Amino acid sequence: MAAARLALLECSVARVVWTIGLLTLTPVLAGPVAARMRSPAAALGVELAVSFGLIWAIVPCAMALFPQHAAVRLSALEPDLGGAGWDRDSLVYYNKGL
Repeated sequence: MAAARLALLECSVARVVWTIGLLTLTPVLAGPVAARMRSPAAALGVELAVSFGLIWAIVPCAMALFPQHAAVRLSALEPDLGGAGWDRDSLVYYNKGL
């Protein structure tokens, strides 16, 4: 369960960061500009442009919170992941798989 908990924790934190960023910054940045637009279509265009720009900027930053490659000690993982004959103090390396 340790490997699964680590993976879920990192994934959850990254998703919370990008969701908070998108849900808070979009209205803050797009709201005042869209309110000055006379046409609803223009206001929608501004909101969409700000949303897409923030997605383009925030999601990679949230994904970069954790390293692409990391190492975990076998002793921190489940016993069945270590295999027979492996040194429990050795490190295993993994790739986040982006």
